[in-house]
Amino acid sequence: MYGGHLFNTQAALRKLLIISAAVLIIFSAQSGSAQTKYNTWNDPNAPTPAVGQQASNDLQKLIDELNKMVGEAERDRAAAPAFLRDLRDLTRRYDVPWRVDLVSETFSDGNFTANPT
Repeated sequence: MYGGHLFNTQAALRKLLIISAAVLIIFSAQSGSAQTKYNTWNDPNAPTPAVGQQASNDLQKLIDELNKMVGEAERDRAAAPAFLRDLRDLTRRYDVPWRVDLVSETFSDGNFTANPT
């Protein structure tokens, strides 16, 4: 009987600790957001740049790896030429050969008539 009572006490303490931790997390989140009156505004229609950029980077990484593998298969003659040609055509449709913007003008200075710096 004593062992069962001890187990119930430990279980109750464990539940109390979990509830206490959850309450602390909730109050700390509320107090952190209550420090400012206004939050920054985010355009709900704007695409999420981090997710879109990450997906684009992942796709480019996949294309680069596939191009490398196709090049090795061509060198080693490890697959049929028609199949390798089809793979090359596929990667060309999604490949971004230019990785750096050459020209980028946002007109953020508001002056549309002057030449950009």
